Amino acid sequence: IGHTRTLHSEQIELPLLVRLPGALRGGTRLTGSMSQTHLFASILDLAELSVPPFCAPSMADWLLGNESADPNQTLFFEVDFMPIKPDPDRRIQKRGLLKSGRYKFILDRKTGTEFLFDLQVDPGERNNRAADPSLAPLLLDLRAELNGNIWY
Repeated sequence: IGHTRTLHSEQIELPLLVRLPGALRGGTRLTGSMSQTHLFASILDLAELSVPPFCAPSMADWLLGNESADPNQTLFFEVDFMPIKPDPDRRIQKRGLLKSGRYKFILDRKTGTEFLFDLQVDPGERNNRAADPSLAPLLLDLRAELNGNIWY
């Protein structure tokens, strides 16, 4: 469908509708984020099936209303293919994203281009802070964490 061009919020933050057994918590609206790996683990957990160790943590407690469950933990996203490009070389993308607390770090693994956004002051992701020397230690940490979570 071509939505894999970017890892900015408008492309990755999608609504999720969940119907829990017995219409539990019907009509409840939650604010938070989870990746597809969290969703997979959560469905297994809600079905009382074992969650494989390679999965992200289950968010079942959060979906069930446990206020102490953290819906905003570190999240990882990747895009590696763009089907709408006619040239096969341009179809292959290698972009990774790490969202941790107030910061979002995006790395284009093909070009080395980095983006760092402070979502607290820049929710529209318009001010790339990757070259800000005051954020260099944070950027090093985020880069190392993202590079430790490559899926492809």
